[in-house]
Amino acid sequence: MTLRDILSNKPVIYEVVPPKLGSFESEIARRIELLERVLQDKRIDAINIPELMERKETNGEVTYVPTTIPPEEYAAIIGGSREKIA
Repeated sequence: MTLRDILSNKPVIYEVVPPKLGSFESEIARRIELLERVLQDKRIDAINIPELMERKETNGEVTYVPTTIPPEEYAAIIGGSREKIA
């Protein structure tokens, strides 16, 4: 049995890593163009956009700093919804 056979009747979630903070509009547009091509595959049921953080430790204190565009903003850019799913 192939992977295609196994996935044919199961939902497929595609994870999209958002662009880094400060990315040029041209880079964001290129990524969206690539994503649109991927999403033409009818087997993909949903996408996930993770929130990526960098862990910094200073003087025993730990902080987390975003490294990419916030998922909500990226979803809005690609035509998604700002509404969170509980």
